[in-house]
Order: sequence, then structure tokens, then C-alpha cells
Amino acid sequence: MDTKKDEGEIVLNLTQAKFPVGEYPLYLSGLIKGKYKLYNEEQQKQIDQKVKDTDKSSKDAAAEAKKAEADYNAIKSKKEVAAEEKTNKQKASEDAKKKAKILADKLKTLQEEAKAVAAGVKPKDINEFFYSPSILLRVTPAPVKFKKFETVRIEQDSKFEWKPAIERLYEFTDAVTVSLTIPKEAKGLSVKNGNIAKGKNEGSL
Repeated sequence: MDTKKDEGEIVLNLTQAKFPVGEYPLYLSGLIKGKYKLYNEEQQKQIDQKVKDTDKSSKDAAAEAKKAEADYNAIKSKKEVAAEEKTNKQKASEDAKKKAKILADKLKTLQEEAKAVAAGVKPKDINEFFYSPSILLRVTPAPVKFKKFETVRIEQDSKFEWKPAIERLYEFTDAVTVSLTIPKEAKGLSVKNGNIAKGKNEGSL
């Protein structure tokens, strides 16, 4: 396929590809050779900004957790400080530590993503195969079908003109030669081949 086009053409020549009568699921396979980027520069810019923002939030949370822990440690051993205040300071310290850990874990995940995006922005050489949905090729015995025959009676020593009819398939329009297979028991019976003209659906025997 031309690099500037989105369509191409494949010719399946059944005079060369000898498919017996039946159905065959076929598919196309394609090969891409070239440069490919998994991510673009805008995606890299966005993830880098997230890392920067989360890094700041993580550092602020770590500082808050350190201060909250120091505040609690400063009063936890003092008898003159009420138990309720100690409990509140302890809870504030624990909550601040949890928040700091969550942000630190988030920062680590984002940094790993940013590393992958940075690597994916660089174009890489690829050789990739891809496949089409299946295409059903149906091979039939002939591009015509006989229509239902009428029952006829022929007297001894007589002549009869029979008009076989066909149904044309797949836009087939060529002439069709028609012959009759005679059983061995029919002694003395002879039939001349008939012809269905081009584009016609009825002939004569």
C-alpha cells in the first residue's frame, strides 16, 4: 500500500489458487516498519507537573507530620497537661503521619509513571504485524443453479423438446451448455446437447 493512501487492492485469482468447493475464512496480515512513540510530549508535560505538585504536597505533609509529632512529644509526659489534650495531640500526629505516607506512596507511583513516559516519548524502531477480520470465501460448483424440473412423459418413437431453466449467480452472464445423462436402461434414447444463450435463463434440449 502506498504511504500516502489508506486503501489498496488484493486480487485473488482462483485459476491459480485451486480452492475445492467449500467455505474458507481468509484474513489479511500487514507489517508495519517504522518509528513509534508510546507517549507524546504533552503527556510527558502533564505527568511531570503531577510529580512536581505531588512532591510539594508530600514535603508539606511530611513537615506537618514532624511538627505534629513534636507537639505531642512535648506534652505527653507532662502531668499538668490534661489527658484529653494529649489524646487530641496524639491523634493529630497519627493522622498527619498517615497523610504523609499516602502522599509519599503516591509520589513514588507518579515518579515511576513519569520515568516510563519519558522513555516512551523517545521514538523506537518497530516491526509489528496486524491482522484483518476474517473474510469468508465461498467456492461453489458453478455460477448457476438449475431450477426445479417438471415431470414429462415421452411416448415411444416420439420426440420431445425440453426447456431447462437456470438461476444465474454472482453476476455470471456467459452461455451455458446443457446435456442430459441417460441411464443405461434407457435403450435407444438419444439427446442432443442444448444451449442457454448468454444472459438468458432458459434453453432447449
